[in-house]
Amino acid sequence: MAGDELIIRAKEQQCDDILELIPSSKLESDLPNVLVEDHAHWLNLTTRSIEVRPLVEMWQSSPDNWHIQFAPGRHSMKKGNTNLLDIRSTTWKMVSSRLEPLEIPRNLVITLTSGSDTSEVNVELPRYGLTFFINSHGELESRNLRDMVYDDTQSMGTMVGLVNRLVLRPKLNTADEQRCVLIPEGDVSFSRHGHHVRVLVDIHDSRHQRMNYQTYVIDTDMGCLTGNVSLANKLYRAYLHALSSNPCSVDPLTKRTGTEEALSILQSAACQSFTKIDHRDARLLRSIASLTTKREWYPPHLQHMQRVHWASLPVASQHHGLYLSCASIVEIFQSLQPFLHDDHNSSSPVVDFPTREEHLLHRASLRAAALCPPEFREPLPGGNHDTTYNARDLLQPASGEVRAYGAALAIYSWSPHKPLVIDIYSVLEKVTQPVIGTKGKTISLCYSKDWLSPNLPDDWLPMYDRCRQSNMHQHRFQLLFSLPAMAYSSPHLDDIAHTLVAFAVVPQFKDENPPEHTSYVLSDKYMPEEQTVNTFLSSCTVSLKGSSKKSTKERLQRDATIATAKLTMQWPSRTLPPFDFLDHSLYDVGALTSKVRKLFASCHQNWELKMHLVHVRHILGQIPEVSPKKWSDYIFTTGTGRSLQTSHETTLFNLFGRPPPILPPSGVTLQIIAAPIQIPSASASEVLRQLIDAVRRRSTDSFQVKYADDLHLSEIRNSLCRNKSSSFPLALKHLDLFREHYAHSEQGYIQCLDILADSLGPKTKSDCAVNEAGQWPRITPKALLSCIASTSRNKVPLLWRDCLISFAKFGLEYQRARRMLLLAMRHQFEDLCKEMENVGCDGWEAESHPDWLLIQVGVDFRNLCPSNSYILPVGRKFPYSSYSS
Repeated sequence: MAGDELIIRAKEQQCDDILELIPSSKLESDLPNVLVEDHAHWLNLTTRSIEVRPLVEMWQSSPDNWHIQFAPGRHSMKKGNTNLLDIRSTTWKMVSSRLEPLEIPRNLVITLTSGSDTSEVNVELPRYGLTFFINSHGELESRNLRDMVYDDTQSMGTMVGLVNRLVLRPKLNTADEQRCVLIPEGDVSFSRHGHHVRVLVDIHDSRHQRMNYQTYVIDTDMGCLTGNVSLANKLYRAYLHALSSNPCSVDPLTKRTGTEEALSILQSAACQSFTKIDHRDARLLRSIASLTTKREWYPPHLQHMQRVHWASLPVASQHHGLYLSCASIVEIFQSLQPFLHDDHNSSSPVVDFPTREEHLLHRASLRAAALCPPEFREPLPGGNHDTTYNARDLLQPASGEVRAYGAALAIYSWSPHKPLVIDIYSVLEKVTQPVIGTKGKTISLCYSKDWLSPNLPDDWLPMYDRCRQSNMHQHRFQLLFSLPAMAYSSPHLDDIAHTLVAFAVVPQFKDENPPEHTSYVLSDKYMPEEQTVNTFLSSCTVSLKGSSKKSTKERLQRDATIATAKLTMQWPSRTLPPFDFLDHSLYDVGALTSKVRKLFASCHQNWELKMHLVHVRHILGQIPEVSPKKWSDYIFTTGTGRSLQTSHETTLFNLFGRPPPILPPSGVTLQIIAAPIQIPSASASEVLRQLIDAVRRRSTDSFQVKYADDLHLSEIRNSLCRNKSSSFPLALKHLDLFREHYAHSEQGYIQCLDILADSLGPKTKSDCAVNEAGQWPRITPKALLSCIASTSRNKVPLLWRDCLISFAKFGLEYQRARRMLLLAMRHQFEDLCKEMENVGCDGWEAESHPDWLLIQVGVDFRNLCPSNSYILPVGRKFPYSSYSS
């Protein structure tokens, strides 16, 4: 032991070397995590070197393990010819800063491998199974993704705000080849960041020994991200699109908002064509569905109001369609369960799927549908029609709207509209509990829920005093909210609401100051009563010995009558008369005086209040009578007096009513390169091949068969080498022609897209207003090409259909030109020759089979249609492009 630390040493059997175990905590800041966790670090006290051994082989030394050598100023860590770079070095920081969105620096392994001629820096991401290296051009190149290097421009043109992503570009950086992006999978968190959102994927959890990631190609031709065929790949892309959506503008790549792109993915047949959902898919479905705003009844038993739970995301990212689309996928999965051969005893991965209140979701979706472009308004729960409501201008005389309207009209005109002579004191006398006075509580005229159903004993007098002190310029609009709310919610307080209006608008009440008392006990009445005094005398009796009950009762009655008469003669003076007529030997005069004084004061306060309210009633009676407004006068009138015009939404198929544009002829671009590479004839090789075939046919024993087969394989290899060597100089000779053809095809494709976008774009000022509001249809290549699919919901006019098919042909030739240029630059001449033979639409007409044309262009056809049922030409030659793309 060295203090509190245990030191472990071991001695090798073969020699006298002593090994000392270095605690892993000592090396956490010096080595990558992968070489610290699950490893034992033995310090050889003789050689002063450390060997890093896996725990499974911690007692065995091996040259394949890492060894740390100590030398003054030259410490090094090696494994054969490979050196580990210092975690604090400039090279490590430079490389790790580029990969930090994907992996934390401590989890990297950056090494320098020294060879006979050159040295190479390698970067391993053990948790991802990815490897990079620095190539001869100083670029960070991937070993897993062929010929892809780190792109200095890390923007994808979409998913703005996503922090954890790594964008790679082609190493050749020519022919506008598509970039790709790697996005790690993990727990996703999001928060507001200025005017946008910040999306983070948790990559810091070291407990996960393996990190998954998704790879997407940034398809600039179709304006989207494309991935693999797995359901998780598509759901993860939709989830990130929805989180990073900007409701005020579209993404530069997709020409859609993130929410629109997410809905397009979720509603496509590609996301609804599956036979199995695993736990990762189910987790993504729950996450996407949870983005839809949760609305619930408040209070639940009344179902009159709702409570909305907003997330820290823009409102557009909480679209109702996200929940409905995920629920549709779950419903399809559940309907398929009886036909699957999985273990029925195993639990379903789709558990704890979030729920939403159907009525509130339906109502919110109908109201928000007008804010979305037409193609993204569906699906709507319960159909596209709202509930029928009774018109608010067709009212019943006793309805709450009429009561609120009457009070609001009186306040707004600042004139009482209802004759009011209310005996306020009689109303308050019915209350058994003490009544709060004007000094006992402060009332605000601003609206609060207390105005809906006020408590008269506590609020009546403070409300009266507050209303009479109001003025029109300062308090009119406060009263417009408070008093109509009282009249609407409490029908029995309608007259009191109008009385409070009179207190506020009649000037005489401003000079009528009420008594300044905290509370009133109106049950004491406004004048001492004989029965109450008799009760006080009975409670203060000292002794009446020797007297009968009858005489005692008569004595108490006589004294109570005298006391009441004296109090009445003194009333309404505040001074209490003396009780000198009472026999002090029979009564506790001090206690009696205290009780009577308290009653006398309470009655005097009540008397002051009654006198004040009598005067208030007198003023109310002097207000001129105004004919009450009839409920039938409460009507709505339009501002212009003209009938409202029915608005027609602008859809892409409505725009096809315009005349189609004239596109450049596509035949020119298709015939630019006829066949620049001619494969030389090989007549001698053909003769040799025929000879070998004859030998194979005549072979009888196994030796001859083996010999003939080897000759055949050798001839195939020689033939390939001859073809490659013969076509190599010819391909280099025509490389500039390939570049010219590609540039021409690209220009033609972009020109056609611009012409179509201009023809279908906004023209008038009204169109521009619709476009600025985000309601104009999205004119994207995918949207245009989807119109010619056989499963398209709407029929495209024939001239427009021919125009869109011509545009698809331009896209097909543009992609073909790119493939040919890349194959020529990579010296893949056999594939180039096959591509040259593919002139497009060989043996079939594009107009007759537009679906097959869409597949050739590289569009995921299942994303363009609501089902997987489509027909392809049978018995035709499949173009080579379908395989290479």
